Amino acid sequence: MGKKNEQVVMSWDFAFPLVTNRFFVYDCVKALLWTGAIMILILAVTFALAGSLDGFSGLFPVLGLVLAGFFVMFMLISLVFFGNRFPTRFTLTDRAVYWEGRSRAAKKANVLAIVLGVLARRPAVAGAGLLAASSNAGSLPWKSVRRVKEYPTACVITIMNSWRVVIRLYCSAENYAPVVENVRRLAPAAAINDRA
Repeated sequence: MGKKNEQVVMSWDFAFPLVTNRFFVYDCVKALLWTGAIMILILAVTFALAGSLDGFSGLFPVLGLVLAGFFVMFMLISLVFFGNRFPTRFTLTDRAVYWEGRSRAAKKANVLAIVLGVLARRPAVAGAGLLAASSNAGSLPWKSVRRVKEYPTACVITIMNSWRVVIRLYCSAENYAPVVENVRRLAPAAAINDRA
């Protein structure tokens, strides 16, 4: 992370829940639905180019079962492998918001996927490990923040750019108010929505 020449406003660690977290479950469902929609589009184009859409509608139940299987797998991995917690460090600077996953289990799994993918000559497995490792940390400049949704009862702040949720800041009951105050000050161009 590049925090050079930036003033750190506040930083905190928080191990947020996974399976028992409505935001995590919502994000998983949304990701799977987008995946399903893209797969349907690709299959529709493939069938159309082949000259026949016969049997295309029969793929919907199969796709639904595959996506449901992935959802169950995500939930089981979250419970068993991660213990229903994902430790993360959040940092607010005068220029950006940063996040970094602190899970040792996730780091080991990413390295294992990369090594196994390379040894087995399976680029997809190695690529998945590299993708997971790269998305384990990130940042968003305050100038790119367009919407902020506050959830005081859940102590969560959702930060969005112009088209999607980029990060959810998970806070404790003790630090939620100062985090909200700083986000509002640092992202003045963002539309703020206070939710329950």
